Amino acid sequence: MKARVYVLVASIVASSVFFLTLNRATTEDGQVQVLGEQKITLASVEISFGEGEVVSFEDQGLAGKNALEALELVTSKNNLELKVKNYDFGKMIEGLDGRENSDEKSWIYFVNGAAGSVAADQYILESGDKLEWKYIKPEF
Repeated sequence: MKARVYVLVASIVASSVFFLTLNRATTEDGQVQVLGEQKITLASVEISFGEGEVVSFEDQGLAGKNALEALELVTSKNNLELKVKNYDFGKMIEGLDGRENSDEKSWIYFVNGAAGSVAADQYILESGDKLEWKYIKPEF
């Protein structure tokens, strides 16, 4: 009788493990994907100071944050000084790690290669977005 109970319990456990892992798959990049649900893609932030100096950060938690919040997260994790100024249209980066906006260069953000069309605190990142902050000469 005890043997049958053990066999029954073992069968239930084995079946549970089988069915719990049945709807999961591992993608090429090692992420676990639940079948029937959207794959979670990382959003990334890259800060380009010029002259080859770059700081990069990749995180699942960036999607849903605005471009400024993502930058604040990266600067705090890398101990970089960030200066932000409020305007009527939104917030703008005034300086980053000792590099201040000037007539020659300013901090401009790009999402997936395109320059931002709204203030940094107004653009919401989506899954898979690549956010770049570049210290470059503004082109108006």
